[in-house]
Amino acid sequence: MLFTFILIFLPIIQTISIVDQQQQQQHRFRRAWINFFSDETKTEVSAKGGSSINSSGNNGDL
Repeated sequence: MLFTFILIFLPIIQTISIVDQQQQQQHRFRRAWINFFSDETKTEVSAKGGSSINSSGNNGDL
């Protein structure tokens, strides 16, 4: 009985944990890409006093 458990169920349990780790890595990779592109396109524009417009983004103009 124990031998049957080791042969049949132990590989299934190990496979489930490997698949779960791979899915977590894929979600982490997807979140990294989403964060990268959302940071690139984010631009903050503010106007104080109505005379000048200050833009702080990833364009390098100061």
